[in-house]
Amino acid sequence: MIIGLLTLAYLLFGKGHETFLLNPNIEKSVSIYVKDKQRKNEVDSVIKKVEKTEAAFQKKVKDVYGKKLTQLNMSRTSTTADFTQEYNAFYNDLSTMQNSYVESEIKIRTFIKPNEWDSIMNKALKQPDNVKAKKSIAAENKKLYDHLLAATNKYITDPTNKKKAKMLDDEYQVKVDTVASAFLDLNYRYLKAVRPYQATASDFTPLRDKIIGLRRSYSDYVVSMRFQLLAITPEKNWEGLAKELNSIFADVAGDM
Repeated sequence: MIIGLLTLAYLLFGKGHETFLLNPNIEKSVSIYVKDKQRKNEVDSVIKKVEKTEAAFQKKVKDVYGKKLTQLNMSRTSTTADFTQEYNAFYNDLSTMQNSYVESEIKIRTFIKPNEWDSIMNKALKQPDNVKAKKSIAAENKKLYDHLLAATNKYITDPTNKKKAKMLDDEYQVKVDTVASAFLDLNYRYLKAVRPYQATASDFTPLRDKIIGLRRSYSDYVVSMRFQLLAITPEKNWEGLAKELNSIFADVAGDM
């Protein structure tokens, strides 16, 4: 049970990338519309720096936060405070990275002319179809729910506790649907805010803060549910259920 929002972030931002600079179509469009070699090289330099930042962050997610949070999930003696401490460190790193992305998103504009910018945005930064996006997310959410329901049915054996687990599973499905809807809305608002050539950090930084806040809310919910499931799972069965929870909620590098 790790960073959370893995499927949602993947669908909305493309393997968890929360800056349009990591959209491969941006770099391709720059090559088409920015003919001045020096300015193009400056743009490429900014994008390469962002790519390195992203790669380093994803590596830390996998090698540090991922492993630690998985260990906490597997242990029956972990506390909520243990999870909170690890998540706080993760979100601090995420916030730092996002702030650097904002700086890069502003800086890149200084090397691109307004008419070039409009052409690049029109070609590379297209909003996904709302209806299709919702259908895709709903399908993924249903898979998560079915997986969770099968896991709790398998490892929670007491009839009364099975009912409690079913209630938790159903509540989780509602929560995920709600988070997905909010996440999708924030994504559309971000794309709209970041498009104008004259956009400033104050135009889209608040949206990034809301995204982190939404993730924190989801993480807190998932941790709370984890402890509720722990309380009704036979001790001998926890390892099996915890492994299933890892596969349901766990993040992998690039899918945050």
